[in-house]
Amino acid sequence: DAQALTTQLRSVLQSIDPGLAAFNIATLDARIDDSLGIRRAPLVLVGTFAAIALLLAAIGLYAVLAFVVGRRIGEIGLRIAIGAQQSDVMRLVFAQGARLLVVGLGLGLAIAVISGRIIAAQLFGVSALDPLTFGVVTLALSCAALFACFAPAWRASRVDPMVCLRSD
Repeated sequence: DAQALTTQLRSVLQSIDPGLAAFNIATLDARIDDSLGIRRAPLVLVGTFAAIALLLAAIGLYAVLAFVVGRRIGEIGLRIAIGAQQSDVMRLVFAQGARLLVVGLGLGLAIAVISGRIIAAQLFGVSALDPLTFGVVTLALSCAALFACFAPAWRASRVDPMVCLRSD
């Protein structure tokens, strides 16, 4: 325990030389944490903004898919009426979401590769083309897109074909 060791160190120093002032005693880990505190706050802020951006991307994809499914409800009802299974309808909606995801990831990764030099200059130990970072970001966005596609796909697969055909 560093705190117990600090009190023992002070008592030993006082026994050797009573005039010696022992102050600001800290462990190396505490010193490192103090020195990195200035850099940690902006990184926490960037991480928070990144999480908010991921949430907004998922909400945006959900909104687009919900709108598209709402516009195609007659077509989906017709597909179900002529024999499409719920899994076929869900696959249709997920494929539409996957196309949006692939386009977005392609553009985003292209911009990230181009601006990789700026990122590498700002982050210690991260290269301009860090495969781990690109992989984690791609996986996180893919998972967010999967969750965003689920609700519109589920709703589309539960469409009553008779209600859709009567409305058209």
